[in-house]
Amino acid sequence: ETIATIKREFDWQGMNIFNEEAVLDPLFLQAWQQDHKRVPEQRLALRKLLYRPAPDHPDLRVWAFTMLREDFCTKLMGALDRFEAYKKKRGLKIRRSGSRYGALFNHVGFQKFFDTLVRNYLRTLA
Repeated sequence: ETIATIKREFDWQGMNIFNEEAVLDPLFLQAWQQDHKRVPEQRLALRKLLYRPAPDHPDLRVWAFTMLREDFCTKLMGALDRFEAYKKKRGLKIRRSGSRYGALFNHVGFQKFFDTLVRNYLRTLA
């Protein structure tokens, strides 16, 4: 019932609709378009995006890349703040993960968004 109420009442202002140009970093999108059908060893454009998030620790074998647009992330964080205020005002309780913004996105209208992100982009990189 709570989830149905949220889906019916809360306006995510389009944040829950996947649009690759609005969501994905332009450099990532360009590299992904060049490389996604190649075998991992030949994904040179995507490899160029990799960086070490902790360069002071060369023994750490962690690599990262920017996938999401910064403006999308900023808007999403604002939407999550609005969502938290909405929940509080309505007295709604939903399950949370351990983080501050731990709303379970799939339960509040983002299932198609994340299904698309995982299926079309992340899974092809794995």
